[in-house]
Amino acid sequence: MKIKTIFRLLSVIGLALSAGEIYGIVVSSPICKTSGCLIVGQITPFGDKPFVIAGLILFSFFIISSFYSKLSSLIDFVISLSLITEGALLGFQLFYIRDLCTICVGIAIIIGLMFLIRFFRKGIDRTVFYMAIAGFAALILLSRVLYIPIWYPPQGTSLIYSSSCPHCDNIIQKIKTGGKAVKMINLKKARGFLINNGIKSVPVLIVKDKNIRLFIGENQIAKQLFKKNTNINGSKMLDELKLDKTDSCNFETDNCDLPAQSSP
Repeated sequence: MKIKTIFRLLSVIGLALSAGEIYGIVVSSPICKTSGCLIVGQITPFGDKPFVIAGLILFSFFIISSFYSKLSSLIDFVISLSLITEGALLGFQLFYIRDLCTICVGIAIIIGLMFLIRFFRKGIDRTVFYMAIAGFAALILLSRVLYIPIWYPPQGTSLIYSSSCPHCDNIIQKIKTGGKAVKMINLKKARGFLINNGIKSVPVLIVKDKNIRLFIGENQIAKQLFKKNTNINGSKMLDELKLDKTDSCNFETDNCDLPAQSSP
C-alpha cells in the first residue's frame, strides 16, 4: 500500500471519528462518555463542539490536499501545528485534570501516525518537523509544572454551596446530621464551572465516579443522599436542567455568592 494511501486512510478515519462525535453531541449521545471528555467540554464557553468541528475541518483538508502535490509544504506545516496543539491538550489532561478524553487520545494517535508518515519522506527539509516535536514536548512539560486556575469536580461526592444561601445551609446541616462523606466546595471556587454548564443556582451536588451526575436544589440533593429506592436520576453535564426555584438560590440575581453578612 502506498504511503499516500495510508495517509488518506488515516485522514478518513479521523474524519469519521470527528463526524461521529459531532452527530453524537447533536443527538445527546456522544461517542466519548468518560469524565475526561465532560471536563474538557466544560472548560470552554462553547463546550466541546469547537474541538470536534476543528477535527472535521482538519481531516477534510488533509484528504483534499493530499491529491495536490503543490500543497505538500502546507500539509507539513498544518500537520506540525496539529501535533503541537495535541501536546497542549494531552498535557492538560494528563497533568491537570488527570483524566483522558478518549476522543482526544484517538485523534492524537491518528495525527501522530500521519506526522510520522510525513516526517520519514525522503529528500525533504525536516526543520518544521523538528520544531513541531520540540513544541509538542515543551507543552507536555509545561503542563506538568504550570498551574491553571480552573476548578473541576474531584472524585466522589461534592456539594457546591454559598454562605448566604439558606437552602445550602439546610442541606449542609442535613449532611452533618446524617454523617455523609461530602466534600464542601464554596461557590466562589466553582462559580466558573457552574456558569460554563448553564447552571445559575446553588446548592449543587456533584457525584463523580465513572460519569458525572448533577443534582440541583435542596429537595433533589436530599432525595439523592438520604432516601432509599428513589428513582431520581442526576442530569449529565451540559444537559438542560429543570430547577425548582423554591429550594435553590440563583447566584446571578440573589447575590448568593456574597458573604452572608453582605446579602440583603
